[in-house]
Amino acid sequence: MTKTSMSQATAAHNLLHAIRQRIVDCKGPFHGYAAAAAAAGYTSNAKDAGRAMGQVTSRIDLAAFYAGLPMLAVHWVRNPDGKVNPASFPGTWAKHKEEIEGVATSHVWTVEEVDKVLAKMHSTLDANEGAITLWKYVETRRLDTPGFVEHHLHRALRS
Repeated sequence: MTKTSMSQATAAHNLLHAIRQRIVDCKGPFHGYAAAAAAAGYTSNAKDAGRAMGQVTSRIDLAAFYAGLPMLAVHWVRNPDGKVNPASFPGTWAKHKEEIEGVATSHVWTVEEVDKVLAKMHSTLDANEGAITLWKYVETRRLDTPGFVEHHLHRALRS
């Protein structure tokens, strides 16, 4: 598939399965969006497709948020130097950024948790909407319901 023929939803689904397999194989995170793009199925030019991966990883992290789990892609898709993307979680999320990154990177992921994120992605996220639009709904909920983000952030780990 080329960059233009794969939706964010399909790429996120594919990347989650690739992450799941890395957990099964006891491998570490992807280093660089190009590596993640290739794993997601962008085969014509993974380097160019890497530019779209910000939205794909954002979609995965949103599904993890809805599942009450740490932001999965923050840990599993890193910069080429192995560090967490410094551009992750700006604005509303900036005050939670340190917690998000700390919890995501220290969490020991299981296949069952990845399956929960995958299920939440398919049951909750509209495949026809982009990640930015989907996150705007969370922002609206945050404004309408004080404590919404704090209540839902990593809630499955508090149970």
